[in-house]
Amino acid sequence: MNGSSRRATWGAVALWVVSLAACHTPLAYEPLRLSLERPLDAVDFGRAIDSLRGDYPSLVVDGDGMRAASAWERCEDYGWPARRRLSVFVEDDRKSLGVVVELQHYRLDFGGMPEWSEVQGHARFEREVVDRLRAVLGA
Repeated sequence: MNGSSRRATWGAVALWVVSLAACHTPLAYEPLRLSLERPLDAVDFGRAIDSLRGDYPSLVVDGDGMRAASAWERCEDYGWPARRRLSVFVEDDRKSLGVVVELQHYRLDFGGMPEWSEVQGHARFEREVVDRLRAVLGA
């Protein structure tokens, strides 16, 4: 193998390693926001959270009454086994809600052992939650 061929081989290996690392780097995600017509109080927030408990039975309101989060809940994502957790919080101006649904898929690793994928945001589940909150709050 001559020098230029060796450099090309190492260049290809380096490109493969960088590509592989980039594929396994989770992307940052932003909450989906729901703008409200008026400031939200704790009673309306509690009513909104109650409307989500059918899909997220472990959903619990935080001590200040303006944040709620669930434990990991089993679900399916297009027929694949998965788990998700929900966070809903009132923004500082109290005129918007932030919604984050995190998802992990159940998969087999390279050795054939089952594992959970990295955590990622899930836009479709977030839109479903925002649509339900919008209906309950009349936003």
